[in-house]
Amino acid sequence: MTRTLKYTSRAPVSGTTKSIVVLLHGYGANGADLMGLADPLGPNLKDTAFFAPDAPKLFRGRRLDFSGSRFHGSTVAVKHRLRLASNWRART
Repeated sequence: MTRTLKYTSRAPVSGTTKSIVVLLHGYGANGADLMGLADPLGPNLKDTAFFAPDAPKLFRGRRLDFSGSRFHGSTVAVKHRLRLASNWRART
């Protein structure tokens, strides 16, 4: 089975590709979220093309979540992470 990977790209400032940078996103994001990094990097890496692929599968039923992370970005997840952080600080 062949799968097409969607991605966002930015051409090199010089117009000639001699190297590439592949930007990999984390949970709950997509490739387009990282392309803003090409703006400050491009002038310093003039012959570099930038590519930022999306995850191959969008998990249905979860808003803007390409990762499969069960509660990513939800209020439940934030409260859980804060509770874990508080418990860790209390032990140290």
